[in-house]
This record gives sequence, structure tokens and C-alpha cells, in this order.
Amino acid sequence: MQLRRLFAIAALSLSISSSLFASAFGASTQWNAVSGSGSDTNGGAFDSGVGSPGTDESTGSGTSISCVVQSTTTNAICTPALTSTTHGPGNFIGPMTGTGCTASQWVEELSLSSGTGTFNVSLGSAGSTCVGVMGGPLATIAKEAALAVSNNRLWCAGTFTFTSSLTVSSSLPPISFIGYTTTRGDGGRCNWTTSTNSISLVITNGSSGTYIWQNIAMSTTAGTPADGVQQTSNHSSGTWIFVNDKFSGFTIAMDSSSAGATYDVYYIFIINSEVSGGGYGAETNQATPTWVYGSYFHGQSDVGVYAKNGSVNAQSSVFSSNSIGVSVSSLSQIIGCTFYASTAESINFASGAVASVVQSNIFYGNNIGLIDTTGGGVYSYASSANNAWGGQTTADTSNWSKSPSDITLTSNPFVSASTGNFALNTTAGGGALLTAFGFPTAFGSSTTNAVNVGAVQSSGSGGGTTVVGNYGTVN
Repeated sequence: MQLRRLFAIAALSLSISSSLFASAFGASTQWNAVSGSGSDTNGGAFDSGVGSPGTDESTGSGTSISCVVQSTTTNAICTPALTSTTHGPGNFIGPMTGTGCTASQWVEELSLSSGTGTFNVSLGSAGSTCVGVMGGPLATIAKEAALAVSNNRLWCAGTFTFTSSLTVSSSLPPISFIGYTTTRGDGGRCNWTTSTNSISLVITNGSSGTYIWQNIAMSTTAGTPADGVQQTSNHSSGTWIFVNDKFSGFTIAMDSSSAGATYDVYYIFIINSEVSGGGYGAETNQATPTWVYGSYFHGQSDVGVYAKNGSVNAQSSVFSSNSIGVSVSSLSQIIGCTFYASTAESINFASGAVASVVQSNIFYGNNIGLIDTTGGGVYSYASSANNAWGGQTTADTSNWSKSPSDITLTSNPFVSASTGNFALNTTAGGGALLTAFGFPTAFGSSTTNAVNVGAVQSSGSGGGTTVVGNYGTVN
């Protein structure tokens, strides 16, 4: 239910912003980039939204094509011939060249009648012969972003090395970058990496709109790293959405901090993603929620998720071996998470602790489990229930009153936290105490509940599709 709510809010943001833009290419266009086999002189895209679309050729090798411009200069007769099944509507040709042709433009075939194709723009002067490549993937993410228009999907497969930042035009959102391994939609990740000092991998600068990164692994090996994704130039009312992504080594993986040259965005959604190494996982400045669901933050030298003026709604996520797991400044909901080996504290409430919900979390092996730096403590046990505490170096809590339903751990509850396996063991005083004891344990007097405390649930035997969360090297 919580995950559906996240996607509903994200979809609302996407639909609001999608009405703000019009485009030369179809809004349903899907671009394709493949490292190694792609070329930035291929057509690179397919639009299934045209009438009677043909076969998508953007995943093939590309075909050299020669088109003679007709008296209506958006029409052309091409060789090889355009048919409903081969070189049909929805495919792109680019870049078109030739005497009398509009130079170096990509064109979209909109329709086909008796071998004559109608394109989205004029190809050039009547009688001119214009040549280009129909279909085939592009070679770079930068070319995809330069050609795309609002509402397009930008697919990628393979590894792409950046020597300068990818700046996403403010006219593009809503826009989606989606990775795959072999077949689009297979859920595999596309890799974006840099070894160049002091560059952010991706820069957004619009004042509104929704940006989606899905199945993208972003990394830096630079001696002087910068950010993964950074907002510049405008304080945005827009949204960043990260789904099944991976970040490694950045100063700030998702930078909406409003510090220095960085500005901020309104909402950030982090779903089924992993952030490792570096300084901060996500840093936000707006007084709005940051949503974290089913994600894994580990090895951050500063903070996993830092909401300087806002809240964090985190559920079913693991925070391991960070200085601070989560730091918030407004009422938050942290439910069903695992906090392990935080060198400072797992959760830091700079404010907002009184009205926050902290339930069914594991705090084990940290310096301090939870600290309320406002000094007010919790006024009602209703906001805190069924948390598990144990193995802290200094204290379980500071300025925080535990709930009577909380659990004291006398043994490590994890199968192998050191290798990233946070599944519950069956040790007495450890994992055995946490199985089926998550909040709520019952609904009324007739229905019992069986949710584990912490992020990782027991393996089930139901008939649904298994979805693997990114909780480490084993889970």
C-alpha cells in the first residue's frame, strides 16, 4: 500500500508537468543507446504513438536510406522502400544530409501511403535527395538527451563513460532514463561512470517537472569526486524519482542541498535503490518529504539521507556502516528499517521528533541508536512501537523514550551483516525475537499479523512474482 502511494504521488507530479510542453517529435518516442554497437549517426528512436506504427528498428543495426523530397516537402519516396512492416511509420532517420536538404536533422516517419512517407518536418527542397540512417541505436546518453523532447523515454544498455556532466535541458521534463541489459524492460542496469575530477555526473536545472532514473548504476572513480545528480540554477518545484538505481563513490549521490552552486528540488523518491561509499547519500533542503522505500544506504562517511529542513518517510530500508543513517528536521515516518554499525547515530532528529512515527525498526551495533537533539523526548508512546535495540556502543537512545513494546536484543539478529545479509537468524535473543513481531501484530481481535521487525521479511511460498530488494550482496 505504501509503495502504491509513492507511485501515485509520483504519477501525479508527472501528469501535472506533462501538459506544459509540446514537441516536434511524438511524446511517446522511445530513444535507445547501446555502448559499443551504437552510433550517434543512427536514427536511434521509435514512436509507437503514430497511426499504424511499423516495426521498431531502433534496436537493430540501422539501414542506410536515400529519400527524394516530394513537392510537399514533408513527403518523400525512399530507397530501400518504405512499407508497413519494413522501414514503416514510427521509425526515425538521422542525421539527414544532401544538397538542398535541411542539414543534420533527425526526422520521424509519421505515416505511409502508397510508398510515400510523411515526416514530422520538411526534409528540404522539392527534388532533393536526402540520405541518412533509419533505425539502429545511438552511442551516447548525451545524444539521446540532445534529441529527446518532453515525455520521451531514453533507454540505455552497456557502460557509458562521462568526461563532462550530462546537463538535462529544462525543457525535457517529464523525462525518463531507463536502463536494461539485453531486452528493454528486463530490469537490468545501464552503467554511467566517470573518472574525471570535480564533475557531477548529471545536472538538472529546470524550475519544475519530473525526472526519472530507473535501472541506472552511477559511479565515480575520480580522485576528486563530485555529485551523482545535482540541481543547479533554479529552486525547483519539480521531482526526482530514482527506481532500482545504484550510486557509488560520490560526494553527494543525490544533491538537492541548496549549498554553494547547488539548488534544490521539491520531492525526492528513492525506491529499491542502493547508495554506497562517498559522503552523503541524499541531501535535501526543501521543507518537504523525501521518500525512501526498499533501499540500501551503506558506507556513507556523513549521512545516508539528510533532510536539512524537511522530513524523511522511510520504509523497508537498510542503513549500514554510515556515520549517521537518517537526519531529519521535521516530523517523519521511519517504519520497518534496519540500522547497523552507525559510527555516530542511526537517526538524528534535529526537530520534529515529538510527532514522528518510529516503528518496527532494528537498531543494532551502532554508537547511538536514536538521538533527539532538540532535547524534548517523545510525549506519546503511540508514535513508537516494536523497535528492537541491542549492541550499541554508547546508548540505545538519547532524549528518546522507548515504547513498552520495544525489544531488547542480547545477540546479533542478522545472518551475516558483515557481508550485507540482513536477514534474521534464528538465534535466541537475536533474530528469533523479531520474527512475526513487527507492528501491528494484530488487527482487532480476530486477525493476527506476522511481519518481522526490520527491513527483511521471511521468504514466502506464495504464487506471486518474487522481487529482490537491494539489501546487500546476499539478499
